[in-house]
Amino acid sequence: MIATHRMAIALIVAATTAYAYDVSGIVVDLQAKPVAGASVWLVQDRMPHRTETDAEGQFRFNDVSVGPVEIVAWKEGYAVGGRAAKVVGSAEIAIALGEPGVFTLRLISRAKNPETKQELPPEPVEGARIETMLVNDAFNVAVDDLTRLGFPSVRSDADGRMSIPYAPKGGYLAFRVGHRNFCDEHVHYPVGQREIPIQMYPGVVLRGRVTNEAGEGLEHARVSVFRGDRKNLREVEEVTTNAEGFYPTMLPPGDYNVTAKHPGYAMCPPIAGTLQAASAEMVCDLKLPPAFAIHGEIVGSDNKPVGGVDVQYVFDDIIFEQTLTDGKGDFVLRVAASEGRIHVEAPDGYMTDRGTDIDVKMGKSDITLEEPIRLAVLPEITGTVTDEQGAPVPSAFVSYPQADPPIFTLSDDAGRFSMRLARVPREAFAVFRIEHPRRFLRSDVTAPLADLQPLTVNLASFEPDLTPRDVATARNKDLAALVGKPASELACDLWLNVPFDTNGKPLTPTLASLKGKVVLLSFWGGFDISKEGKAHLDELNALYPIVSAMEDVALIGIHDTGNEEHEIEQYLIDNAIEYPVARDKEAATFDAYDVTIIPQTVLIDKKGVLRYSDTEGRLLELIKSLRREAP
Repeated sequence: MIATHRMAIALIVAATTAYAYDVSGIVVDLQAKPVAGASVWLVQDRMPHRTETDAEGQFRFNDVSVGPVEIVAWKEGYAVGGRAAKVVGSAEIAIALGEPGVFTLRLISRAKNPETKQELPPEPVEGARIETMLVNDAFNVAVDDLTRLGFPSVRSDADGRMSIPYAPKGGYLAFRVGHRNFCDEHVHYPVGQREIPIQMYPGVVLRGRVTNEAGEGLEHARVSVFRGDRKNLREVEEVTTNAEGFYPTMLPPGDYNVTAKHPGYAMCPPIAGTLQAASAEMVCDLKLPPAFAIHGEIVGSDNKPVGGVDVQYVFDDIIFEQTLTDGKGDFVLRVAASEGRIHVEAPDGYMTDRGTDIDVKMGKSDITLEEPIRLAVLPEITGTVTDEQGAPVPSAFVSYPQADPPIFTLSDDAGRFSMRLARVPREAFAVFRIEHPRRFLRSDVTAPLADLQPLTVNLASFEPDLTPRDVATARNKDLAALVGKPASELACDLWLNVPFDTNGKPLTPTLASLKGKVVLLSFWGGFDISKEGKAHLDELNALYPIVSAMEDVALIGIHDTGNEEHEIEQYLIDNAIEYPVARDKEAATFDAYDVTIIPQTVLIDKKGVLRYSDTEGRLLELIKSLRREAP
């Protein structure tokens, strides 16, 4: 198994004021011995602070505000360590500095011949840097913010090569690479594999200035750039302003929304704009309004305070401010004058006695909620699925994609299903999609959690959505260049969960032998412990009983090349995977399908042609659509 080394700290949080705390702890090695002279950084709201451990490995930060923080520690000869934490009261967090591993990238760019439009040979990209890094899906290292306080800066050399000397051996990194002349690139790989080639792409400069209403530039404002519509914004970039309030960033051409935050002001409404490919730059100036406070309290059903609850202020379906309740259950939101609502992200398994949202009319003065917000246990959702004739539907595919992570289940032989949510959805109701396993019958059902009753779901006919997905919002990588072409043969050196012949040899499928069947290829890696990776495997596990009963469908997992057989076997056990899984041979299959980000799903039709890579949210209907095509 891949080790997930983490720094061990005993984190002790003691109150100093109503909303500020002292954070102290100890840094140790894997033998639990104190590490003296280690640098320790604490980052909150993109503001870094640094200290060093003493002879006993201890450190301390004073006057830390309520809210999420990232604590990072490092000393030469060790891997970087850290932990994401919520400062709400007293706590102890165990972490450990581990053994460093080797992680090497080679950054390249490919220009096009202006006359022939053909790609020229790759050129190395010198001077690229690591901007942020997520380690073992456990804690974030804001490298850009920490380098000015002594964290080691890593840049690519004249050959485009970049080595990260503090990566945890056997761990997993997800990080963002930046360069002044190219768009940021996101990289997700385990530590210790081969040199990873990463292609950088040119973009368009977005720049501007963040000021207050008096026109004064605001230093350390956080400028966030989003893609998608206003009800489904996805952050793609965040930069901070300099001492005069100016910021620059580089992005691919497209439509964006831009906003900014600053601790002393309220967030401004997002400004929409389009970056044109032919433009040299686009200017987006932002003005932050004054902030006023909303005070409130959250308690349990026993009227005891509940700390660490995420509370948000939402206006026009956009989160303008969020905070956490402290150890006394109190919270403060600082927002502009507006008519919005307070949204409570209740702890797992709970919801509030007021649904999820509380309407607020915010004027130009502070307010206090008269009554505390109380938490109650979430109910179980149950129901029965029938077809258009009223007959029960066994193995109906029930999905709740808005959950984090998404939830999938099947109905039983009597068409019954049950589901218990971990978290209450926004507006206190859940929207499910329930689909017939073989026919084009489906229904979207809304379950109000405040007054929940058993559901009776009648499926109705629908036409499958076969249109290409918007590349800007799709999670899977765009493989449009491969769509419509014969799928490349699999090149794998290990097969698991496959039958054996009479001589004890595994019966390994090939795409040639699978002609006449719809083939679902799942590119993944067991080291990927991200929410997206877990949701991908959960969906396939729920679908496998359906597709395994279809004589003309094959589901195959292609595992990354970087693990031993016993490690992959353990991944299959840990994730309850029963369908065939092959290990890629020297990344040949990943390269043939241009897979650089996992998880990735590919659908191949009965003639062996790659048809879909943008399958998110419609995998079953695409499979059924391809099934009805002639071989």
